[in-house]
Amino acid sequence: MSDPVSDDDLRRLKERLEGWESAPPPREPPRGAGRPQGGSGSGGGGERRGGAPRDSAPPRRDAIPRGGLPEDYLIGLRGGYFDAEGNLRPELIVTQARQVADLLAGRGLSTGALRRFFGLARRAERYLNTGASFPRVRNDLLDMKARAFDAQKRDVVPPAFREFIDENVERAVASERAFRNGFLKHFEYVVAWFPKR
Repeated sequence: MSDPVSDDDLRRLKERLEGWESAPPPREPPRGAGRPQGGSGSGGGGERRGGAPRDSAPPRRDAIPRGGLPEDYLIGLRGGYFDAEGNLRPELIVTQARQVADLLAGRGLSTGALRRFFGLARRAERYLNTGASFPRVRNDLLDMKARAFDAQKRDVVPPAFREFIDENVERAVASERAFRNGFLKHFEYVVAWFPKR
């Protein structure tokens, strides 16, 4: 589960969204210049060595760099896919979906790779439609994270795409509604906005 989003985070997000469409996508960091890597230990607990409290999430255990999706997008996802009325948030249909599509295309993601992963999500939906339980489908969604990690490791997809899959799958596995009406719809719009090459 993700942490709740504070009112200050939402206020900052709304302020940033006003100029979002005109902002250029962030540059991808050099390979290996991702988040700081963790040291030894279990990664648990709330303190770092020396007793200082953590400012952020625990360091990632893998050595593959993260992708550099816009912070506004990530903050918005942490608030969930749906607005107060239970509808998919409009920015996940237009502004953020388009920005993510443009960013992924700019980072070298091929249309084929994007559609292969979208096909995995659609396959999970088909399993649900034929009577599979959501816990069974949840495992297929989690499998997408492993496939994205492997594809990034082999330089088939850019780090930003792996981060897109990781962040969205984390939210999609929460419930069948989050998967069908949240992640799947948002992913569909990212595919729709993806520039033709």
